[in-house]
Amino acid sequence: VGQTVSKGKKMKKLYFAVVIVFCATLCFSQESLNPSFEFSGIDEFWDVVDTLKKDLDPSQAQWDKLFSTPGYAVLIKREFKKEKLQQFITCAYKPSLQEEKAQLIEKSKDIKGWFWKWFTPSYFKALEYTDVNRAKVIAKRNSFNTFPYTQQAITELLKFLPEDQVTNPPQVSFIVFNDSRGYTPVVMGLNDMVAGDDELTDEQVAKLKDLGFNRYRPQVLYFAHEFFHHFRDQKLEFKMPENNRLDSQLIWNINQIENEGIADLINVSPLYKLGVSKYKDRIDKEQKLVPEQIKGFSDVLAGIYSN
Repeated sequence: VGQTVSKGKKMKKLYFAVVIVFCATLCFSQESLNPSFEFSGIDEFWDVVDTLKKDLDPSQAQWDKLFSTPGYAVLIKREFKKEKLQQFITCAYKPSLQEEKAQLIEKSKDIKGWFWKWFTPSYFKALEYTDVNRAKVIAKRNSFNTFPYTQQAITELLKFLPEDQVTNPPQVSFIVFNDSRGYTPVVMGLNDMVAGDDELTDEQVAKLKDLGFNRYRPQVLYFAHEFFHHFRDQKLEFKMPENNRLDSQLIWNINQIENEGIADLINVSPLYKLGVSKYKDRIDKEQKLVPEQIKGFSDVLAGIYSN
């Protein structure tokens, strides 16, 4: 009897050991599905927002912690002034500055050039959406350990870049933003991805499943799009001219034709053809303008050549 009890205890210990190892392996594998994803920009963002919503000013330390996170840091290094981002975030969430927010949006309508005219209302809309849908944003932040976005995005990317150009998966830094950037690290607007989930209809999900995909397909291709920018830019054999050079805008446009043109073949074009693109109306409108725009671009190049 003693031997039987002893054997039973050993079997019980072995069973629990197997269960523990299995659970540990499962947790590890889930956490490793997207090991290059980081969310410090999201975590620090809430701290700033909660202070602003009390109609208080965040401390300089709070702003520094937010803007030193990898995603915000690279945006500030390459594209935006820190003070500009701080102004937008402050006006978006501080109750006493709602009139100033409205004035910024109104003034942006008269700005020359397309970027700030588009960015100003779009970014405020993204900031408002994030506040209203905080629970969804947090849930999305915690969901990336259940699906191999990175692996599938790299698979799609390799259809457009040679294997020797695609090294380790790039770091992906999530922030609150109205767009994404294929920088180093890659910057993704987490709120933008949540909005994409909201916009995907049951009919579109059913269509994706009929074609052998799942509801994650659009975002897999979205990652692949930004991964393309990341790896392509690392291999550029020329340096972009300084902004004050006369040809800087022309060179930027030529570069974008290839850079965005190929990247859009990864996600925008296939999703449009599948009938699940959130940009369908915009693409239909833009396609009608293409012949006129190509002629205009051709005339500019001809004029440069003749002079």
